[in-house]
Amino acid sequence: MKKLKIAAWSVAALGLMPVSTVLAQAGGIAPVVPPSYVDFNSLINSIINWAFGLIIVAAALVIMYAAVRYLMAGADEKHTEAAKKLIIYAVVAIVVAFVARALVALVRQILGA
Repeated sequence: MKKLKIAAWSVAALGLMPVSTVLAQAGGIAPVVPPSYVDFNSLINSIINWAFGLIIVAAALVIMYAAVRYLMAGADEKHTEAAKKLIIYAVVAIVVAFVARALVALVRQILGA
């Protein structure tokens, strides 16, 4: 088993060598220069967008997990109900995320920001 892992890592490393060579010849990856001035509204907007994306991804993962639990439950009523509740909770999380984003947009529009 250990030899198989070593072989897999060796193949992966050899497969990535051309990528590193191309990056080195092309000048590499340009460093990110932090801005000298950060607008508060853009910072808040970035945080909201990041949190929204995280919530949507987490809810999608929970729905997939609950679907697998539902399929594996078979005829067991207790497990199917638990899976159904997980799906409902994930859908509620998605709805709350969209409502929160709409509420932020509404408040910004009212305040003129």
